[in-house]
Amino acid sequence: SYFRPYTNTDVVGTELGGAVKNVIALAVGMAAGLGFGDNARASVITRGLAETAR
Repeated sequence: SYFRPYTNTDVVGTELGGAVKNVIALAVGMAAGLGFGDNARASVITRGLAETAR
């Protein structure tokens, strides 16, 4: 298995995706800190990815 980077000319979209990823990570960390289970954290990730894809 090798690392396969891809090129992209959409700089703004790439930066926005990185910023949204960090917001999702914060929300998952908050859910973990509040003692929610794996299903709650998975649902936060799923909803976050769905919103990112819109």
